[in-house]
Amino acid sequence: MKLIRILVLTGILLAVTFSFSFAQSDFRKGFIVTSEGDTLSGLIDYRGDLLMGDQCTFRVSEEEDPKVYAPGELREYFFDGGKHFVSRKVKRGERFLQILFKGAIDLYYTRYIDKSTFFIDKSGLSLIELPYEEGIIEIEQNRYEFKSTKHIAILYHYMSDAPSMEKEIKELTTPTDADLLNLVKKYSETVGNARESVEFANNRTKFVFDAGVITGLVITNNTSGTLATKSLQQGIYLQIWVPGSNEKLFVRTGISKGWVKAENYFNNAVSAVDIYRIPVIFQYQYPKGRVRPRFGYGFTLSSYFVCLNTFTAGVDVKINNNFTVSLFGDADLIPNEKIFVLPKEYLSTSIIGSLTYRFSL
Repeated sequence: MKLIRILVLTGILLAVTFSFSFAQSDFRKGFIVTSEGDTLSGLIDYRGDLLMGDQCTFRVSEEEDPKVYAPGELREYFFDGGKHFVSRKVKRGERFLQILFKGAIDLYYTRYIDKSTFFIDKSGLSLIELPYEEGIIEIEQNRYEFKSTKHIAILYHYMSDAPSMEKEIKELTTPTDADLLNLVKKYSETVGNARESVEFANNRTKFVFDAGVITGLVITNNTSGTLATKSLQQGIYLQIWVPGSNEKLFVRTGISKGWVKAENYFNNAVSAVDIYRIPVIFQYQYPKGRVRPRFGYGFTLSSYFVCLNTFTAGVDVKINNNFTVSLFGDADLIPNEKIFVLPKEYLSTSIIGSLTYRFSL
């Protein structure tokens, strides 16, 4: 019971720390352009798209206190070799829009709390949102999926001087950054503006995967369903990461195989039982340096216990841009039958090493 109380308190502390970690600053080299037109170099706090559209936190040096700028207080800000934001007035008010493309038609993006939104702008016309909605409507007890098409009409209007692109516009039923970027790039080429066009840094929707193998030692405790055991586990490992949404949060999954000792209910004989684990764990990782600590919480689907509460902590060491070696520990707990998120009984500790390769889509 004492161990369980310690683990519960540890879990609460971990959850609190996990919550505060999202407020952790990540200052990177960048520039701001003031409302008077002056360009200042310094450090800008790098966050997810939602927050970076709402504010810019800037300081000249590490020693100085940061200052928070709202849209309208700066003309623009941008990271050295990275994302570029400009202050524009849109339907929902002043906003820092991320520039994706500048050419015959300019393409912008921002993330609101309820959805991602794109904007286009063209000389002689106004900045306009590309509205898009999808959902399910019910008509006479029948349910139908719908996708709005107003964005297509707007694109037709803004690209009316390129009638050869009618087919491409019509096929853009769901606007994404990749499809819109290809569309405005082709439009600039079609109207002869390709040389003056600029594509800006954008990692909003790119999925990054760390895939590899794991091996480690599992130390299982005496519980209502197992006997004390030390066993090896091996498996495959996968981390999924969306840099544009949050560069510090990722999901860990995969599958591994080990075994536990269990007592047969009918004849009291002890036998080894194979156990497969599939974790679904949300993890925070410090985003800088070659050595990056991480920790998290989630659940592990198990062939023997159905589902477990899992706490994890560890460290990643980057070998190069593609390969990473990791060492981490998982604490698995049997959950309470009534309140699933609360652990009832400590099951095991796993000490795991992994080697992963990074690729993106």
